[in-house]
Amino acid sequence: MRIEELKGVGKVRLEALHKAGLTEAEQLLWRFPRDYIDYDDRTKVDQLRSGQRAVFAARVKKTSTARVHGMTLTTATVFDETGEVQCVWFNQPYRGRALEIGAAFLFVGMPARSRGKLCVQCPQMAPVATHGIRPVYAPVREVPPAVYEKLVRQAWEDGYQIVIVGDRNHPEVRGIAGWCGNQARIVASAQEADALKEDNLFLVCQTTIRKETLEAVTD
Repeated sequence: MRIEELKGVGKVRLEALHKAGLTEAEQLLWRFPRDYIDYDDRTKVDQLRSGQRAVFAARVKKTSTARVHGMTLTTATVFDETGEVQCVWFNQPYRGRALEIGAAFLFVGMPARSRGKLCVQCPQMAPVATHGIRPVYAPVREVPPAVYEKLVRQAWEDGYQIVIVGDRNHPEVRGIAGWCGNQARIVASAQEADALKEDNLFLVCQTTIRKETLEAVTD
């Protein structure tokens, strides 16, 4: 399937995907996530630590948007029952419109010390109801992360059965399984692989899987 046949791909996004070397839907499946975020592993605000990426739920206390040295600077003070922290976004003026006072969000970012205070620069935001392990892809200009994830899902739903070789309890395997709607088949032995009856399989594997296990499954 050509990538332009996927829903949500217009002229601008098609050009951006082509510049990234993506012309066929199947290529999306080979462009694996660079990381995973566990939205159920949440940290309280008073437990945030500099240099440690965290997922935390907080409500918006106050916001401001200003032009500073030619950039749009959006800041928000957010809080939970344990404390508050400042979040900052650069050249993302739409953030100010989304940050309604009193609204609750999940924030994902790397806290750092700035002028003696803890601050989270350019955190990702998600609804508080977001759960599970979600993939993080290398960015493609003009294609928002949520849209890119939907395109990947369309690609594998177009007739592929995803098979993951690995330990079903390993975080990486859980992340890949979540990436494809928990509809992947997970195998850890040649016997489990022999039981697969589906056609048009797309195989991925846990990066730390033993070479002997992978060879036994694929033979």
